Amino acid sequence: MKTCSLVLFILCLGFSNLFSQAAGGNKVAGFYVLQDYDYFKTMLADIRRPAFHMRFYCEEPVKFTHQAAPGKHAYWDVAYGGMFPLAGYNFGGAAQKTSGVAAFIEASAHMLLDFDTPSFDVINTDFRIGVGVASRLPGALDNIALRLKGFHESTHIGDEFILRAMADPAFRRYNVSYEALEFLAAFDWYVEPPKKFFNFNCLRLYGGGRYLNKTAFEEFFGLAQSLRTKSKDEWQTGGEFFFKLSSSSNQGIIRVGDLLKQIITPQHLVLAADFYYRDRYAVLTPEKQWSMNLALGLVYGNYFERGSTTKLLVNYYNGVNPHGQFRMHQSRYLGVDFNVDF
Repeated sequence: MKTCSLVLFILCLGFSNLFSQAAGGNKVAGFYVLQDYDYFKTMLADIRRPAFHMRFYCEEPVKFTHQAAPGKHAYWDVAYGGMFPLAGYNFGGAAQKTSGVAAFIEASAHMLLDFDTPSFDVINTDFRIGVGVASRLPGALDNIALRLKGFHESTHIGDEFILRAMADPAFRRYNVSYEALEFLAAFDWYVEPPKKFFNFNCLRLYGGGRYLNKTAFEEFFGLAQSLRTKSKDEWQTGGEFFFKLSSSSNQGIIRVGDLLKQIITPQHLVLAADFYYRDRYAVLTPEKQWSMNLALGLVYGNYFERGSTTKLLVNYYNGVNPHGQFRMHQSRYLGVDFNVDF
């Protein structure tokens, strides 16, 4: 498995650096369908970012987990998903700040697996699907991007976990399922092109919130209790700092002598932080708490030209466990995140 992971990582770096091309076609103003101008980029430190990624970390076992191994357990937190553009209108502009408005569909699945259980139990899987509108404002306001999205989320606890957890009479299974309306705004400041190696390239600040349609989740087994939220509102803010490490590598003919260098050389170093004011669920006394995710790592490929990219990040999370009904508990870990965007 370790060998396969290493081979996959090298192939993804090569794909991102050597063959990534800018997405979205030309930048002529007008209507379009099924193109991606990436007006509002997803947030790299967002713990629920819809992307293809694998996060590995060690932490104390989730409550009611079968104790097959003492001490901390090794977790695999994996997500599949992305944003699928439908149609929009392009105002034009530079590659990094193409202005316009577009409708999209977004879908993702977020699964947590525990390697230190007898059958590598799937602890929980959250599914999200939504529709929305994204825009980057034209002209002098092209540093500002907006996104409005409505989505549904439902959570499903793994069978192996439930079978063992039910042996404890204190275990409860809740139907955590809701709809939410979310609005985010971002300010992007680019320095283009950076003058030399390791120059500041981009600063991004964002913020907004979401409104849930319910405050309680019913218990599956018919008992008279509900898992509750403190209120229907949640808030999110954060920022990203990019430093240029090398130029894009899809320009001109690739010489054999430069092949290895282009595969292993990242284009950017990124530092990202996300702060999320979210509910810590409870039956009696739910409360709002700040959760924090910090990420530091390397970006391979044409990230700002909307091409294919690979990201290798180290992240530190401290806050409410983001997985389904396990938002009753706290979570803190240092992990490694491997991310591929096509």
